[in-house]
Amino acid sequence: KKDAVKEIITDLPVKKEASITDQLAKENISTAQTAQQAAFVDVPGLSAGDHRKGEASAPVKIIVYSDFECEFCAALNAALDRVRQDYGDQVAVAFRHYPLSSHAQAYPAALAAECAAGQGKFWEMHDRLNAANASGTLGVTGFDVFAGELGLDQSEFNDCLAFEEPLARIQAQSREA
Repeated sequence: KKDAVKEIITDLPVKKEASITDQLAKENISTAQTAQQAAFVDVPGLSAGDHRKGEASAPVKIIVYSDFECEFCAALNAALDRVRQDYGDQVAVAFRHYPLSSHAQAYPAALAAECAAGQGKFWEMHDRLNAANASGTLGVTGFDVFAGELGLDQSEFNDCLAFEEPLARIQAQSREA
């Protein structure tokens, strides 16, 4: 059953015609069993390469796999900002990419964030991308504008958008999620 759950969860984006509950029922697996298994999935801990707010030594570490085009992810970001305000150095929040294929701007936005990170401005770009998504203006044409507003080297930013390394990082984090 454990392998069947993994296969169903792994194939979710492909099996759009049936709900996850229907797929699990076919394999005679209860959603309670699935939730229990999901609770024990190993997620890599904080690493030096993570985009992080807070210290790695904080007693509470939250690793978020997120998408810049997801309205629910934006709501989570606001909640996590409040948690950081309320608990300060007791909490570290790390961002990892999980761009959904159903969101046309998700991968390009993740790439823009990674290229801004290369110049030390990940969180600033993160906030701009989330604001653009909230206002319904998230799109590739805005990324250059944001880079300029953040004082990034435009040439370096644009060159980065064509590099394999940032894309490989995004894809690796997506597979982790």
